[in-house]
Amino acid sequence: MQGLTEFVQMIVSGTAVGCIYAIVALGFVLICKVSEIVNFAQGDLMMLGADFGFTFITISGTGDGCP
Repeated sequence: MQGLTEFVQMIVSGTAVGCIYAIVALGFVLICKVSEIVNFAQGDLMMLGADFGFTFITISGTGDGCP
């Protein structure tokens, strides 16, 4: 039974990570198609948002603080 739960957990985790990658790719395509300029600063802004989110989760105590 433990093997099945690990398998389901891996499927759900992989799907979640894949959805995040798809959202990032969609953001790049949307910005590139609208402005017709490749915006390399978009990755920096996403990393800044992730840092802020991790900081706020850690400060609020809802997360365990592990990356």
